[in-house]
Amino acid sequence: MDNIIELLSQPAVITAIAGFFAWLVARVFASKPTWKKYEGLMISAVKMAEKIIPDTSTNKSIDRANAALQAFIAQYNQIYSAEPSAALLQEVKANLPLVHDLLDAEDNL
Repeated sequence: MDNIIELLSQPAVITAIAGFFAWLVARVFASKPTWKKYEGLMISAVKMAEKIIPDTSTNKSIDRANAALQAFIAQYNQIYSAEPSAALLQEVKANLPLVHDLLDAEDNL
């Protein structure tokens, strides 16, 4: 047991362990969700939906979510000349409310 503690106390071993954890933390924080790449399109789509659907609409939340998704798809098609993948659409659908809430919190709608 003393040999293990003595070995782990060596500066080279401590440096290697610290380096490993620094690498691990960098890998975790460097990975971004796929939808983050399209956050600008999502912001634009949410703002567009806010303007298109009136506040007096009976299902304004659902209508605005649908309009934002349709606007995102239209913008994506225009920019990339392709349909977004099903996986990307799932991520966008899941995160449009988050983008809306962030814009609302910043009074940016």
